[in-house]
Amino acid sequence: MSTEIFVFSLILGAMFLMQISAQDEKTIYYNDGCSEETCGAIVSKCMLLKSCNCSMTPADLVGKNCTCCRECVTCLGDLFSKCCACVGA
Repeated sequence: MSTEIFVFSLILGAMFLMQISAQDEKTIYYNDGCSEETCGAIVSKCMLLKSCNCSMTPADLVGKNCTCCRECVTCLGDLFSKCCACVGA
């Protein structure tokens, strides 16, 4: 059951990040890419450690086909929400 909750939380987080990354008074900005400046170092580390070397597309998350999600979330740590678009296929 805890695995199902984890996957569900991951799916919700990914869906949220894909929709809205920041909001001010009148404008909604969409997270449509990867910030190399913010994420380059941590993503490189996680890829070298092979913690994030799997496909993490929304379809993979919904289909529970994400074979490395748990390891990748742990490796990216606090930067997961900002950097998840930089990893996977």
